[in-house]
Amino acid sequence: MINIVLSTDDNYAQHAAVAMASVLKNASSPQDIRFFILDSGISQEKSAKLKQTAEKFSAMVSFIDMKKLSLPSVFISGHLSLAAYNRLFLEELLPSSVNKVIYLDVDLVVIDDIAKLWQEDLQGKPLGAVLDLGLITSARTQKQK
Repeated sequence: MINIVLSTDDNYAQHAAVAMASVLKNASSPQDIRFFILDSGISQEKSAKLKQTAEKFSAMVSFIDMKKLSLPSVFISGHLSLAAYNRLFLEELLPSSVNKVIYLDVDLVVIDDIAKLWQEDLQGKPLGAVLDLGLITSARTQKQK
């Protein structure tokens, strides 16, 4: 089972659906994919659409209600929402049977089989990550240097 985590609120739920559909469309075994949606306030209508996206490909989806999580005071801005912090609490939020996940931002499209990334050897390291080149090369970031 390939476990994929997405974190969103109602404003980005449609982006999460696109990310999910792109994962599933390119997966060699979409029925072996399980999505965990960290729900920071998704409407029932949009939750239903996210479920439909997964079910169309026989994948599984579970929603984790993030409103129940008591976060310390964190910086929030127009660019950085509370949903952005959710990934920091994955160990506490996911079932104990889950020992490996792929965390994806919702503003992306997957263009290859996610199983290739799932099978990547982390050589004993607890985390694999990539730089967000969009953020690094943004005009705003360049001005801050």
